[in-house]
Amino acid sequence: MLAASIAESDPLQDVLGRLLADQDRLVLLGSTEGVAVGFAIVHCDRRRTEPIGVIEAVYVEPSARLIGVGEEILALAVSWCAERGCQGVDAPALPGSRAAKAFFEDHGFVARLLVMHHRLPRDGDDA
Repeated sequence: MLAASIAESDPLQDVLGRLLADQDRLVLLGSTEGVAVGFAIVHCDRRRTEPIGVIEAVYVEPSARLIGVGEEILALAVSWCAERGCQGVDAPALPGSRAAKAFFEDHGFVARLLVMHHRLPRDGDDA
């Protein structure tokens, strides 16, 4: 998972270097008129019986969300996964992020797992 592989103290160039050196990971950058407006990070999870592509992160600047940058980034990510023999692609959509859920659903993704969470109080937390 991307977040787990990045320590707060890691310089960005080191993080990007590790991501770019990983043969089972793809970093995509979307641009318009020479300006970066979006990115995605995807990897092929081969720990399963059938490999699955996992979109770790995808982001497009709000001003570029209606011009097709996100769609192009997603299409490239899905194609890359297919070329590596992945049997499907998973993408996270955080609870309450209706825009992310709608974006993925508009491109053929379906929800297949809902993770429920119950926060446990820690010492010092108000009850």
